[in-house]
Amino acid sequence: MAIVRLLGQPNTRSSFVDGVLTSEQCKDIIDHYANISPTPAKTQQYGISQPVTTTLKHRKGEVVLGSPNFPHFDTINKHVAEYLMLTGIAVRGKPQSQYTIYRTSGDHFQSHKDEPLDNHQDTRFFKSGQDMRKVSVSLHLSDPNDYTGSKLQFPIVTAAGEKVWSSYNQTAGSMVIFPSYWNHRVTALESGTRYSMVLWYMGKLWS
Repeated sequence: MAIVRLLGQPNTRSSFVDGVLTSEQCKDIIDHYANISPTPAKTQQYGISQPVTTTLKHRKGEVVLGSPNFPHFDTINKHVAEYLMLTGIAVRGKPQSQYTIYRTSGDHFQSHKDEPLDNHQDTRFFKSGQDMRKVSVSLHLSDPNDYTGSKLQFPIVTAAGEKVWSSYNQTAGSMVIFPSYWNHRVTALESGTRYSMVLWYMGKLWS
């Protein structure tokens, strides 16, 4: 698995893994959630005491939150374990999960971090012993021919020194793994429906 150094703070490592699941396995996950009613997506800053108001301008979509009790989690987790070994990032316990649905034109998620604190920032908002999100995983479940728009993007610097947003190849069963304090966004859905699975692996505060 290749570890790609991306724009951001030191040690911001990201990995793209293609072919983690087959199309049939992706459908197994989608079918697993077919009879579970999703809720409107909200934005929360994990660990920070002040509530954050979600607006449709910032985020629009539907989610099912929970623990990773869905088909083929062990296969996904095996690749994450390899990433953790290569990067040396320490996590503990089971990850949090978020099954995400973008199916209404305009559904999106503006630039954000899954965890606003990194090892260079103030951690006073966290309680003693409280874990934080350290590694984020985004698994694409939909065939890219089933929708337009809704691109997962990360900021990079071009050879010319220009800062731009870059998209990964969102084939069904592909996965992106990255430190949770790294900026990313999902562009507006234009047509169709896109399904994805997000995982957050927890751990002690960065030292």
